Order: sequence, then structure tokens, then C-alpha cells
Amino acid sequence: MPVSTASRRSMLGTALAAAGGVIWLAGCGVSRPQPSAKPGTTGGAAGTKGGAGGTAGGAVGATGETSGTTSGAAGTSTTRAVSGTGGAAPAGRAVGVLYMAILSGGMAGKKGWPLFVPADFTVPAGSTMPVEIRCFDNGAAPVSAAYTRVTGTVGGTITVLSQISGNLAAASPQSVSSLAANKIAHTFTVTALGLNVPIPPLSTVRFHFHTGGAGSRVWQCMAACSTGANGTSGAMAADGWMRGTMLVKT
Repeated sequence: MPVSTASRRSMLGTALAAAGGVIWLAGCGVSRPQPSAKPGTTGGAAGTKGGAGGTAGGAVGATGETSGTTSGAAGTSTTRAVSGTGGAAPAGRAVGVLYMAILSGGMAGKKGWPLFVPADFTVPAGSTMPVEIRCFDNGAAPVSAAYTRVTGTVGGTITVLSQISGNLAAASPQSVSSLAANKIAHTFTVTALGLNVPIPPLSTVRFHFHTGGAGSRVWQCMAACSTGANGTSGAMAADGWMRGTMLVKT
């Protein structure tokens, strides 16, 4: 059974409280208010949304590129340039950052059922999308060799930071094109795009990918991270947990 937006908001709040950060939900997507010039503070209307079910000044899960404040029909949010995620931003349509979190089964309140937040989200078509995923799950899961390699990202690499809290800017980033199978907790895999991102336990992963044309695409975690004799039941087989839908809109 899919997890309600209210439940996801509560669980994500718990996760980010542990990380010392702030994330807020806009519909089914996630945007994170960025710090102002003064470290450790958030300025302006960051993290606020207006109207019934407002969307943070644009497509759900993606805010505008230019640093400062953008506004839409139903809300406002403070955003940053995409170059802040995973190195220099590739040229292309201006988009914001898609923020995701992976919660452990304990954090999600269901033992053996890890949870991607958000599971369903919207991104703009024809764009180079920057993504940041924080993995709060602390254990590795079996994964086949095919999913240990990074594929479909800009440059064929991801940036891995071995921390999920505190000052991430002070962490030592590593650019990798693959991970050892015993160092992977989950994957973010969109088969239709040839995209596969292996994710270590207790890490922050950043990357860019091309969203392609408009349409609906399924993503799936390919690590056997849930229940059942081989770990592929439970959350692995449930929409809204370890698989979901990426809606690409013009």
C-alpha cells in the first residue's frame, strides 16, 4: 500500500532532523530550502508554500535555477544554481535540484521496508536534471554485478559523500563510476533511460541525468533490500516504496 503524503512528510521530517537539515514536501516532490549567505541560516520565504497544495513555484520536485526567490501561482521557494550539485552544471534547460531521501524500515515504521521519499515525482522534459539523494539506511543489500556500475548519468559518474548530516560542503567528495557490490544499500534505476545509480549506506549521492521527452517512466531499486527469502518481496514489490513513477512533463 502506498504511503500517504502526510506520512511521508512526517517520516522525512524525522530523517532530516537527525541530519540537522530541513526538507519540505511540495505535493509529491521534494525541494530543500538553501542556506543564505550566512552559514547555518535559511533566509527569506524559503521552505514556505502558499495556496491549497501549492507547488513551490514550478513543477513538483523541481525549483528554478537562479539563486534567490522564485514564485509561482501557488507558492514560493528559495532556490540555488544547479552548479551546487555534483560539480558544474551541464548546459541545457534551467531546472532546479531534485532532492530525495531513503529511509530505513525502522524510520518508515515498518521493519524490513525501506522507503524512497518521494516515490512519485515530476521533472521537466528535455532537461539536464541535478539530483541529490541522502541514504539514511545503514546496511548493504545484495545486488547483481550489472547494477554496481553507474550508467546513464552525465559523464558516467556520480559524486559520493560519506556523510548525511552537518556541513556537506566540508565532506570529501568522490567521483565514482562503480561501487563494490558489498558497499551498496540501494539503487535508483530507470531502465527506460538506461539510468542506474548505486547508493552506499549512510551517504549522500549527487548526479545529473537527461530527462528525455515527455512521458511516464518507472524507477526501481534493484538491490534486494526488503523482505522474503531473497529480499525482493515487501517494499521491493510495492509501489511507493522501492519503486515509483517519474512523470516527465513539458
